[in-house]
Amino acid sequence: MNNRRRSERYAPDETLVGRVKATVPARILDISRHGVQVEVPSALRPAVNCDITLPLEGGKLQLKARISRCSAQGFSTFEDGEKKLIYRAGLEFIDLDDHALEVLESKLDELRAKTNPQIDVPPGVKDAGRVRARGKPIKIKVNAEDIRRRLDSDEVS
Repeated sequence: MNNRRRSERYAPDETLVGRVKATVPARILDISRHGVQVEVPSALRPAVNCDITLPLEGGKLQLKARISRCSAQGFSTFEDGEKKLIYRAGLEFIDLDDHALEVLESKLDELRAKTNPQIDVPPGVKDAGRVRARGKPIKIKVNAEDIRRRLDSDEVS
């Protein structure tokens, strides 16, 4: 299945709780250049514009967003011991000004560095700046004929 996203999503390495509509607590599940996915304790109506406040080091970032989807995810037990229905919502950022975009990109760069670290590149390897761990399986070409020959000749140790 093809990835339909316009930009990569990054999950925070710690629990981040922001606010939607100034009063609704929202746990940040992942964030991208174009939006954020959150868990909230109440349903949010899709196609409605709202504000979302994201906690950042040294302050908060308040952005305008449009709720693109919201659905019930199941029950969760809260600190008071009560089980409550949890909703998962996707919000798309709208009307980002230059300052907000700069702060958001800085946070994404920080998350990107943690989730997609540089690999130590051996000396002499060209294009070392482009070599990155992507968390994807490594593809190895195998010569089937060579394997058959080794199995037949008991070269396997």
